[in-house]
Amino acid sequence: MVTVAANVAAAAACRYVAEVVVVDDGSTDGTAEAAAAAGARV
Repeated sequence: MVTVAANVAAAAACRYVAEVVVVDDGSTDGTAEAAAAAGARV
């Protein structure tokens, strides 16, 4: 299973990434917190 953190890391590792933005619509499963902890702008 691929996690939010793994997806953020993969996106950030791309050659021309300025930022990684994760859109969360109020989920309660910790997605926003995990993405922010991995360095994404939520």
